[in-house]
Amino acid sequence: MINFTRTSFTRMKHSTIIYDPLTKKTLIDNSLIKALEIAEARKMRIKKNKELATAELATAELATAEKQKSFEMSESHESKPFFKNK
Repeated sequence: MINFTRTSFTRMKHSTIIYDPLTKKTLIDNSLIKALEIAEARKMRIKKNKELATAELATAELATAEKQKSFEMSESHESKPFFKNK
């Protein structure tokens, strides 16, 4: 376990995290808060893009299935189905 003193800090890129044992609070400077907000926005954007890609894929599969069904219907008018004797 790490013992923190009132003046101890950890550097993360250009940000400072300070733990104050008297108040038992963690103080984070503004540059780290901004970096966390940017990371959260990026995470939400990636999630939204994945959802859109999934919806587009489902729509494409549905359109392909409808095209195949319409092709089979147009083809069935000209030919008789083949039944295999068991």
